[in-house]
Amino acid sequence: MKLYNLHALSGPVCRGDFLLCIQTEIMINMGNIKIVLLNLIPNPMIIFFARPYVTGATMQSAIDVADKLFKTRGILSTLDVLGEEVDREEDAHAACDLYLRTIDALGSRNHATVSIKLGHMGFYVGHDICHDNVESIIKKGVEKNIVVTIDMEDTDQTDFTLKLYREMVEKYPSTGIVLQTKLWRTNADIDLLDGITATVRLCIGIYDVPRYVYQTKPAMKENLLALMKKLFDKGHIVQIGTHDETIIRRAVDYIEEWDIPRERFEFQLLLGVPRGRIVNELRKKNYAVRYYLPFCERWDDGVAYLRRRLNANPYMMFYVMRNIMRGSV
Repeated sequence: MKLYNLHALSGPVCRGDFLLCIQTEIMINMGNIKIVLLNLIPNPMIIFFARPYVTGATMQSAIDVADKLFKTRGILSTLDVLGEEVDREEDAHAACDLYLRTIDALGSRNHATVSIKLGHMGFYVGHDICHDNVESIIKKGVEKNIVVTIDMEDTDQTDFTLKLYREMVEKYPSTGIVLQTKLWRTNADIDLLDGITATVRLCIGIYDVPRYVYQTKPAMKENLLALMKKLFDKGHIVQIGTHDETIIRRAVDYIEEWDIPRERFEFQLLLGVPRGRIVNELRKKNYAVRYYLPFCERWDDGVAYLRRRLNANPYMMFYVMRNIMRGSV
């Protein structure tokens, strides 16, 4: 950790900067310690704790869950292939091919979409490769009437992601994007969407970038509501991604106060997070709810994602154990 000379700082702004620097450095070091501890957990245990959050190790397992959710509860889904950033062209093309096969397998299901990550599509292999893979998936989705959403990952991808999305949505208007409310820059990024009608999944985000983010969860959540309102004001479609019931209810209050049409919003949650009560409330109002359904063809491909989820919320392990004891997993 860096050392700062408090006596060399003068004035309230400097003192505020000093405290922000200290807080940021503490977060970075705590995050590093947490990552080290999580890396000590063996893969089989990671997979065990992930049981409620992942549909399984086959594409068909995700489709079956999507069908059951829609048939029994009217809940929509977005399917995501678990896999982290790749550094080989053949791996990027293999990930792309799996998504193309997933879209084909979904067929005419209008209750499911897919979500893709640029790191998985070859961002770190080559931007042209990533671009072409993404466009081939979106084009296939348009042919099959399956919506494709481009996820937002680490901050080194943000500019490219926004530029690529702008290009894709002008060709394929149904394409969606994710914006993270933990980032300071997102308010300005929304202005980059002027001139189009964007479909935006708005969520806090789980990537560790402490130098570029609001420093507390409450601030990130308040920013989610503020950015939601801005997106509505600019005419965009907003997919509100949060498990915080208070934030969800405040979003509902705003939507109802301003009479936002149902086709301009939905609520999104991760599979396995126990939020049955609020989901039932939303469905009773006939509001769209969509679950994020990750799957993988090999568990090795999914472990990195699962570790990242545990890093974002270490209490996941306790939730799973509690649910196992209750017989609900």
